[in-house]
Amino acid sequence: MSSISENSIETQLINNQQETQQNKVLTNYIQFFSRLFIIKRVVKEDDLIQSIQTHFNTLSISSIIRELNQSFQALHMEIRRSIDQNTGDYVYVLITTSLDEINQIACIFDQNDLKKVNELIELLTNNNYKIQRNSLDDEYDSVCNILIELKYLNEISGILTFGPCYLVSEEASELELPRCEICNLPGTMGTFCPNTTCQTFYHLLCLKRLGRENHICSHCKTHLDYN
Repeated sequence: MSSISENSIETQLINNQQETQQNKVLTNYIQFFSRLFIIKRVVKEDDLIQSIQTHFNTLSISSIIRELNQSFQALHMEIRRSIDQNTGDYVYVLITTSLDEINQIACIFDQNDLKKVNELIELLTNNNYKIQRNSLDDEYDSVCNILIELKYLNEISGILTFGPCYLVSEEASELELPRCEICNLPGTMGTFCPNTTCQTFYHLLCLKRLGRENHICSHCKTHLDYN
């Protein structure tokens, strides 16, 4: 009887030690990645995977994002997956869900520049989410540069469009942007299947990543021309 009791106690101690160790790992990686996102706000998926493999190789990226979002929930913040349409990089973006994106960055602009920001967003929204940068007056240059640096805008071959931070914002969700069939992320720089009864959307860089031989619509098998 004593032996059974001792074994039971020993098992409980081992379980407690394992649970304590798991909690330490959980606390460590939440602190580590919380700091990372608060400092950088936009983290490339490849960099995140590398950090996980280096520091917490027993964890998956989905479990980390899930745990982080639980911890950020009380702060009305959330990490969302997006795409940089300029580089094709998949990224994770920390957004504030209680404020729209423009209000979040309002503090870094004066009233005149903030007006230009809103005008730019309106121009993009009214022009199929793309405008030629050289069509804008020079007075927009500094605002554009800041928005590009903050990943609210992308500039692709002289064309301005929404960047990864804006693509996953609450405002962008209201625009009902098309989602790429390949990565399931919203986008503005892409192509629709030419089959008018299909019209499936694909990011240009997602198609290029697949290779030309795979440029067939997954729904209707129509050839996709992205040039």
